[in-house]
Amino acid sequence: MIVGVLLPLPFNDVFDYQVEGDVALGEMVRVSFGREVLVGVVWKLGKNSDLPLAKIKPIISKIDMPPLSAALMTFVAFVANYNMAYLGLVLKMVLSVKAVFDDDKTTTLYKLSGKTLAEAKLKNSDARWRVMDLLRHYPYTRAEIAKGAGVGQMVIKTMIDAGVLVPEVVALKRDFGTPNPDFSKVNLTSEQQDAADLLCSKVGQGFSVTLLDGVTGSGKTEVYFAAVADALAQGKQVLIMVPEISLTTQWLGRFEK
Repeated sequence: MIVGVLLPLPFNDVFDYQVEGDVALGEMVRVSFGREVLVGVVWKLGKNSDLPLAKIKPIISKIDMPPLSAALMTFVAFVANYNMAYLGLVLKMVLSVKAVFDDDKTTTLYKLSGKTLAEAKLKNSDARWRVMDLLRHYPYTRAEIAKGAGVGQMVIKTMIDAGVLVPEVVALKRDFGTPNPDFSKVNLTSEQQDAADLLCSKVGQGFSVTLLDGVTGSGKTEVYFAAVADALAQGKQVLIMVPEISLTTQWLGRFEK
């Protein structure tokens, strides 16, 4: 059988691969592309190119995970079209957490040990303080620390060697459970409640765009979380895109609560 696999690359079309047995739209597969092995999604059934069968590579393996739903595939196509972006690059955001496709069941995160820079006999520096500020509430991998704090790996290694950062081996989570929209609700001010009511009234009513404007600390997160809770209560899903990795700390903390 020949299927068209969409890859997380700047393309709008699929690439043909051979597969043995049954395969469904939305299934995630591991394929060879050039010198790389990539994870892609079965986007079309049937032959898409004029390549002879002998030149069409076989799929390396199917990934034992639920396939992307038809609704999510439609959403990916909509986002690509709406933002005039490559279909493959929008898919890349859907498949962005590559670690979930690895065979390893653990990953190493780094957290603050409680040891100060002075106790570790390290000089104060903006780079080291950015690392400590990033890790204040939530641990990250070395790559995430480098990106989130804007520092090089040598800065991180020095802080690890000095005992300021300590490793923590954790199991990779694949099932985070079901969010409870009624858990730990907060009391909104009247102004926040008005904004939350407006957002909640639009949940399930089709596509719309709303700008929530407010100064730092005005409670914007709590307001849009009211709409998140409302969507979850209706059995819907929510996608939140955070524009800066350093903002994920407070967002993850609030979501976990």
